[in-house]
Amino acid sequence: MSGCFDDDKHFVDLPIASQASYLALSTLVGAIKDDGITIPPISELLELFAKEPSGQILHLPQDYSTVPHDFLPNVMETGARDWALFAECKEAKLGTLLPMRHYFFVPGQRFRELYYWDTYWVVRGLLVSGMLHSAKVVVTNLIDLLATHGFVPNGSRIYYLNRSQPPLLSHMVSAIFEAERDRAWLHAAFPALEREYRYWTSAPKQLRVRAAWQGQGAVHQLARYYADTEEPRPEGYRKDVQAAAGLSDTDAKQRYREIASTAESGWDFSSRWGLKTTHVIPADLNSFLLMMEKNMQLFAQELGQTDKADQYAAAASRRRAAIAQLMAVQDRPGVWTDLVVVSACRESCTGNTNVYVVRQRQRAGSYASDYLPIWAGLAECPEDVLAGLGTMHSASLVHDGGIATSDMKGTGNQWDGSNAWPPLQAMLIEGLHQHGGTQGQHCAKHLAQSWLSSNHLGWLKYGKMFEKMDAERPGEPGGQGEYEVQTGFGWSNGVVLQFLHQYGWQPELLQERKPWVQED
Repeated sequence: MSGCFDDDKHFVDLPIASQASYLALSTLVGAIKDDGITIPPISELLELFAKEPSGQILHLPQDYSTVPHDFLPNVMETGARDWALFAECKEAKLGTLLPMRHYFFVPGQRFRELYYWDTYWVVRGLLVSGMLHSAKVVVTNLIDLLATHGFVPNGSRIYYLNRSQPPLLSHMVSAIFEAERDRAWLHAAFPALEREYRYWTSAPKQLRVRAAWQGQGAVHQLARYYADTEEPRPEGYRKDVQAAAGLSDTDAKQRYREIASTAESGWDFSSRWGLKTTHVIPADLNSFLLMMEKNMQLFAQELGQTDKADQYAAAASRRRAAIAQLMAVQDRPGVWTDLVVVSACRESCTGNTNVYVVRQRQRAGSYASDYLPIWAGLAECPEDVLAGLGTMHSASLVHDGGIATSDMKGTGNQWDGSNAWPPLQAMLIEGLHQHGGTQGQHCAKHLAQSWLSSNHLGWLKYGKMFEKMDAERPGEPGGQGEYEVQTGFGWSNGVVLQFLHQYGWQPELLQERKPWVQED
């Protein structure tokens, strides 16, 4: 609370200088409590007992190469190759409060640890770079964390052990298995993935829900974000305390849970939630879980576990039906919406089990998450995929610099407005490519080139890769939020490499008519 650092995360990432320093600090704190002595200025304490968060490079992966073999054969233009090699060469750094067996990759700047959902796009970039061993090692770290803690933490810091992040580990395992077909590794990973699945499909994350507009209709099971804490986040302590100022103790605890649950969603923060995140059943989260169920079905089949394969197939079928019945927006194919809990009841037919009554989220604005189920193959046909893209364009989400997060401007939230985030581009463009037919593939290629062009312009101007870009200003970084825009950047590099590998470098496409815009 002293405000000695602008960023609270910097404070909680400071390592104690030595064991002796820790003992001396403990003695001092004890003396302050027992004897009421005057506490020294915090700046003096930090000089005595702490050191800066380490950025020392301790290890380069054994499979790293300055120029990988057969790297991006579809990208021949010299400037574009130089840029791709810049993205490929971001080093692995070590330094975390949670022990792990292997080296890992950090996003950059203030994010000095391994992060959960970021790693999926890092893995994609590593695979493009011929670094299969590193991809496997970093995913093994996540599997180890899952085996140790019962879930994959938000990041590899002790203060992240009360929440997870969007569940994409099975996608990482799938990508690596497709690259290597190591059945023994898959067999070892499978029990941990089953444990993660139970984590996301158990209370309090999973709810039994019924649609308000269906009366006594069917009961479905869908998931939400729900952090296991009622305290301020250490990495955002002052802001959280200020956000709960004036609230009762009970309300303050709920506010802290909502803030941490929003961080668990990855969308921290956004007008999409309104700090009522635990009351929202997200369309994208349940799409991710549907994809997990499909992956688990395939893994079980590969391992000869047919009974489990059938169980996961049935679970995927039930979730797909629930999303279609409750979240699909009527008369707007290719668009889905979150649900919001309006009440809970207990029914005699279900004993003491709560059934939550939900309605479709009635909120202002359009959000990129409304279209993410396309990635999970939830559109009925390619025409619906293209209709969703048309709606996205009509909602002013599609710009020359990428796909905006929402049309809600001026909120001060970083997951809003014209901020264009690499994972959203990757999921939406991949969904178009896979499920939109020939026309969808053409649109995907054009959108990918828009994203590549914006990132390349930013690199030429600033010599950096940013965690997010401004969709309305190609080449410019995004803004708003709890902290300054960060550079590095893990998932940005991974998505760029993925797009360059799949689509090549074709900036001339941007001179053509946008294929998703209907001519008058």
